[in-house]
Amino acid sequence: MKSIHSPSITFMYPSHRIGGAQLLFIRLAVELSKRDAIVVNVVDYQDGFLAAQLSNYNKVNILPYSNGCVAISEETVFITPLSNFSDLRYLIKGDFNKIKILLWSIHPTNIDYVFASNGRKWFKNVLPVKNFLKLLSDLGNIVYMDEANFLAAKKVINLEGQPEFLQVPLEIKDYKSGVKDQSDKINIAWLGRISYDKIFSVLKIVDEIKTLENSDQMVLHIIGTGEKLDQLEIYLKKSGINYFLAGTLVENDLSSYMNKNIQIGVAMGTSCMEFATRKIPVFLIDFSEEKFPDNIKYNWLHETQNYTLGSDIKEATKRNHTFQQLLNLYKNDSNIGEQCYEYVVSNHDITKVAEKLILHCEVLKATDVTAFNKIQNLLNPPLYRYIYSLYRRVRRF
Repeated sequence: MKSIHSPSITFMYPSHRIGGAQLLFIRLAVELSKRDAIVVNVVDYQDGFLAAQLSNYNKVNILPYSNGCVAISEETVFITPLSNFSDLRYLIKGDFNKIKILLWSIHPTNIDYVFASNGRKWFKNVLPVKNFLKLLSDLGNIVYMDEANFLAAKKVINLEGQPEFLQVPLEIKDYKSGVKDQSDKINIAWLGRISYDKIFSVLKIVDEIKTLENSDQMVLHIIGTGEKLDQLEIYLKKSGINYFLAGTLVENDLSSYMNKNIQIGVAMGTSCMEFATRKIPVFLIDFSEEKFPDNIKYNWLHETQNYTLGSDIKEATKRNHTFQQLLNLYKNDSNIGEQCYEYVVSNHDITKVAEKLILHCEVLKATDVTAFNKIQNLLNPPLYRYIYSLYRRVRRF
């Protein structure tokens, strides 16, 4: 295999908590580290989640994220979410002539965060920033996880042409199906964080179950935790439905729980594929920061297009089934789980995604440093820099 022009690839997503994005970066780092020609670095806190998960992989170097930044002394392709663009000059201490930036849009709100994070929504001179981001996208320095991410960016920075997709990767393992506990109820599971942008998605599923005539024949399992868990618990108790809080489960514990208990999954992003790789039928739900409309529809994972694993509910299109129709389809078609599995194998196999990333990095160009510094100055004027340097120091941002 040809080596990339830069001697290394560096992933930056420092975090103390588990989540789909964290797992995304961990899995890609491990997969790329199998290639002898590539040096793989991951930026994280000394006691961070990624560092802990990668501690046994001696071919993945952990670069310390300290005092709100990481020191980069070598040539590298630096991969980080698009949402970090406004803060790159804070986050990286190094020579941007040697660092090739690759921004990965992994959530449709990433583009909004560029212009609204930490008080920037009050800034007026945003047109040069939009034009620069459009240029980066045209040059391949921005890639998109799926169509939802591309359309969100297109709406803000007037993108043209075809997007460069780098879809969610997942290792295809041979998960044993196991024997499920005998039950006359249908067990449906949410997998994912209970966070501000997902809480209304979970509440919508609670409402869907609550309005069924035979709601007592269903059990909702919540796999995951987060800052909105208390709000969810209150809602669940008032709903009257059957539910179980399973907490955070990963790897073998997750497999054991799913194989034993779960017949249908619901999730977005990376989490939906955890069901599919275990051949459990899974449908996608969109996200919202406010209450969902009453009448919405859903897609099974294998029905999605252009890798989309969840959109803003206001932008969602081409959804096929009501919740009741999903249940009817599940009862009448035993192949849905297999179809979801085949979708993941065909579209998200990590070996294929890693190869796609390597080929992209081979032709990636370094950013025009003069233009980059000008845009960073617009996003971080002097008074702002002073105030938020203090803020970042306190928050370890």
